[in-house]
Amino acid sequence: MADGDDYDVHIGGPVSGQVAIGRNNTIASTTTVDVPALTRFTEAVAQALPTLEMDGEQRERALDLIDEITRTARHPRPDHARLRELGLSLRTILESAAGSALLPALQALWP
Repeated sequence: MADGDDYDVHIGGPVSGQVAIGRNNTIASTTTVDVPALTRFTEAVAQALPTLEMDGEQRERALDLIDEITRTARHPRPDHARLRELGLSLRTILESAAGSALLPALQALWP
């Protein structure tokens, strides 16, 4: 094959990790997120938010993330890498609100 040739790749199921494609060790990262689990986690955080010890900025950021996760998860072909990034950001905000007794239960919903 000459340089510049295109490759068609079909993956017939969920993949997580990295896949080397073509020449020059091109690495394409793939991420699969358990969307139903992330959705349950997000819904639980939304319900618990009023009781969590957060400042106004943290609460606003958490609400923005909840909204974005919900919209992204509803897409017929959700962007798993984006969902993972958003979910991890929401977990980080929760971890900064470590004063809540609900925190361990919320974190267990989406490990």
